[in-house]
Amino acid sequence: MNKVFNIFTKIRNLVKPELLFVLLFFAFRSVIVAQNSTNEALQKQFIEYQQNNLQEKLFLHSDKQIYSVGEICWFKIYLVDAFFHKQLSISKIAYVEIIDGNNKPFLQAKIALNEGFGNGSFHIPATLKTGNYKIRAYTNWLKNYSADFYFENQLTIINAQKPAEIPDLTKAELYDLQFFPEGGNLVNGLTSKVAFHITDQNGVGQTCKGVIVNEKIDTLSKFSSLKFGMGSFIFTPNISENYIAYVTLSNGKVIKQTLPIVNKSGIVMSLKSLDDKQINVNIRTTNYTSNVFLLVHTKGVLKQIISKSIINNQAAFLIDKSILGEGISHFTVFNAERKPVCERLYFKMPENNLQIDLNLNNKNFGLREKVNVDITTKTNNNQPLSANLSMAVYQIDSLQSTNELDINSYLWLCSDLKGNIESPEFYLNNKNKKWQEATENLMLTHGWSRFNWNNILQGDKPGFNFLPEYAGHIVTGKITNAKSEVAKNLNTFISMPGTRTQFHQSVTNKEGIFNFDIKDFYNEGQIIVQSANADSTYNYDIFSPFSD
Repeated sequence: MNKVFNIFTKIRNLVKPELLFVLLFFAFRSVIVAQNSTNEALQKQFIEYQQNNLQEKLFLHSDKQIYSVGEICWFKIYLVDAFFHKQLSISKIAYVEIIDGNNKPFLQAKIALNEGFGNGSFHIPATLKTGNYKIRAYTNWLKNYSADFYFENQLTIINAQKPAEIPDLTKAELYDLQFFPEGGNLVNGLTSKVAFHITDQNGVGQTCKGVIVNEKIDTLSKFSSLKFGMGSFIFTPNISENYIAYVTLSNGKVIKQTLPIVNKSGIVMSLKSLDDKQINVNIRTTNYTSNVFLLVHTKGVLKQIISKSIINNQAAFLIDKSILGEGISHFTVFNAERKPVCERLYFKMPENNLQIDLNLNNKNFGLREKVNVDITTKTNNNQPLSANLSMAVYQIDSLQSTNELDINSYLWLCSDLKGNIESPEFYLNNKNKKWQEATENLMLTHGWSRFNWNNILQGDKPGFNFLPEYAGHIVTGKITNAKSEVAKNLNTFISMPGTRTQFHQSVTNKEGIFNFDIKDFYNEGQIIVQSANADSTYNYDIFSPFSD
């Protein structure tokens, strides 16, 4: 817009007054058309990508987190879509594993899913050593994405006959300190909010305080952690200086860390909640004069696209909170070339529409006395509401404690944020000033996207190597000949002898891969794979359905 006014300033004396209005009209019309064209293009590309990219979320509820060998680990699985958190019946099988710290599986199981729900168990063998493990769950469709999308939770297994290895207490403690400028960048001369997060080698946030100094050891800013080793401060960088942070932990140890690089020019953004109704997004720049575009979406559902002109090196957007969905929303700023230049996360507290009441038949119980539990589910308005539930009953003692990860905190936070979230239930059970600031720090330090903007803007359609197991288990393998060459376009058959015999046919693709879509396959015995060609030199390789 500034360029348009500069042009008219130069030609104002060369054009008759009655023609100036016409020129202004067509110039503004062309600017508006260009803005609308960019808005429509961004909207079209975003929606097309999401329509071709169905994503799942899977939550596993185990009966407890600490087991002794010989015990049974019971669990229930909930499968929902990643956008609306509604039960999903696309996948009919879930894969569950107990793995060690090196991601080596010790126990594996395939669990049947019915309308998005499934149940199963593991018998903890006596061969496992005492230690910390993970229980991991996913579907065949989830294998198309990063393992960050798999469900994971910590388990502890105790074996009195095989104690844990004694840790090396002489090993130095390791701390990870990171700084996160709001929007993504530090730009010369532009004031920004900078968040920080410091954790130990176990991923636990550390209480700290610190200072930012320049090369002359002048103190430019002071800060301290608020919750879980996270905090923030306001900072105006200068490209001619280098900045160092000195952070002092509660144990007296001092950590030295350089700040992120300062860019000579660029765009910064700041997001501020004005009240219960509006959010202000402020854009500031050094020398950028074209239009900027703000795209807002909640968990992949497009909410709004707005364009603004940069005037006096800044632009401001007002967003109505009512248009945002519950949970985490992304605010992404694009330049005139439709390239993302800044991004910020915002969390809107979800409403708890399901109320669960438990009533016991008695307050005190004797040994082996029967316990009756009446469970009532209703809405906030006390209206009856049907629900699919699971309940765990265990003794809380010096070892066993309440599981911090529940289905709400996982779906609303952990599954949409990067890295480990310490005490996620804190962000869903509080609503005060300290909670608001702690939630802001979490959004600034745990950025996450379930897609890559480059894939969307280039019009790339997602490529999937793993099919959803909609009807049942998919048996996949590869056929090669004696020369290790792939056998393509080869008719292949699979049969499963037993009380319920099944027989299926498939054709290998150009890579020699075959897929058999088998419904209700619960046979624990053998399967037989053979081809129409009776060549005995063919090699049949059946792939493991578990993630590698």
